[in-house]
Amino acid sequence: MNSKKSTSNRTHYRGADDFLPDRLLRLSVPGTLSRLQEIDNELAEQISDLKLQNDELQQARTDLELLLEQYSNLYDSAPVGYITLNRSGHILHVNSAGARLFRVERPLLINQHFQKFMSSKSRSEFTIFLENVYKDHSQQIFEFELQRPEDTIIVHMEARENKEGDTCIAALIDVTEEEQAKMLRKEEHTYRTIYENITHGIVLCDRDGKIISANQAAETIIGLTLNQMEKKRLVDFFSNPIHEDGQAFSEKTLPFMKILNSNEVMQGLTMGYMPINSTYYTWIVVSAMAISMPDEDDVQFLISFNDITAQKNLVLYNKLTSREKQVFQMLVRGYGRKEISENLDISTKTVDKHRENLMEKLKMYSPDELMDYSKKL
Repeated sequence: MNSKKSTSNRTHYRGADDFLPDRLLRLSVPGTLSRLQEIDNELAEQISDLKLQNDELQQARTDLELLLEQYSNLYDSAPVGYITLNRSGHILHVNSAGARLFRVERPLLINQHFQKFMSSKSRSEFTIFLENVYKDHSQQIFEFELQRPEDTIIVHMEARENKEGDTCIAALIDVTEEEQAKMLRKEEHTYRTIYENITHGIVLCDRDGKIISANQAAETIIGLTLNQMEKKRLVDFFSNPIHEDGQAFSEKTLPFMKILNSNEVMQGLTMGYMPINSTYYTWIVVSAMAISMPDEDDVQFLISFNDITAQKNLVLYNKLTSREKQVFQMLVRGYGRKEISENLDISTKTVDKHRENLMEKLKMYSPDELMDYSKKL
């Protein structure tokens, strides 16, 4: 057993002689064998370390390949579009979501210039945007119109350059619906502002003529709040309606309410009516039209009216004689018939006659109405 081991060692050492320098061979045999054993142990340790390092490198490579595969899967299956561009703006890579956003197959996008798919007004802005990505070395945001084969959408883009600075990767999100909703909210705000502040009264009614909504001007003209008017028929607030010539309407249904069945448009009807708790007329110009509600089968009706009572009163007032106007002014200031008689140097009977005539012309029947009338001039 020992003999075999000794023979093996000699064979091993003889093979090692080829690698030993001459000066080492000139050493005594015991010294040479001892050194060889040390070298052999060192080599064994180094081989063991190299194997361990190799195993670690192999594991690191496996882990990297797994991470790369996971990243690739995540990149490709992400719901957000990702695209890689070079400095000139040409497409180098694009994921599936990005290709779906373009509605173009992925291979057909590679090496195409990104601007090719933009609307003309977005192209110049994109050039500046891409310059800023590489100049500022920070994330840049850009919204543009993406022209697709069948339509145009609005895309939100966030881009950042890579570490080498030769490409940038960008996330693409379709924000068309969001932008449309934002625009609708803006338009709604604009129309709501107009609706609430316009001097014309505006009322929305259903098919039965019942009030759904009314603006502030309508509340002021009719003299009631929306809560008092809601779900009640609009015509109920227009009592004793008359034409401009003072004649009562011959038909039971007011002309502007006929659109509830005909869906026609009516403009510029001048009429007078007596508001609740009033004995004198308010004059309005009425227009009406049907409105089809979006995404609904129902139809609403918009009735707008402008209060022209002051204008009508002024017209009537201008029909008075100069003496009647003098009597009118004194009456509304609280003068009695005797005071008016003395100031105008006329008899009290003449004062009474002027008062009777002016009230007939103004269609007034009481001192209170006369006072209210004067305030509307």
